Amino acid sequence: MFDDCGATAVRWNGTPTGHEAKLGDNAVYIVGTNTKAAVLFVHDVFGWKLTTIGC
Repeated sequence: MFDDCGATAVRWNGTPTGHEAKLGDNAVYIVGTNTKAAVLFVHDVFGWKLTTIGC
């Protein structure tokens, strides 16, 4: 019934290029300075800091 999704960890060895900030009451991660375009990444209930996502 269960598959291997989430059973293994994925380690990202890159270097973050942005910074965390607050937008209203929400924590956001900002990269770049373009004021005319944006990419909105909506994460799950565990947040973007969870390091064991494997799917």
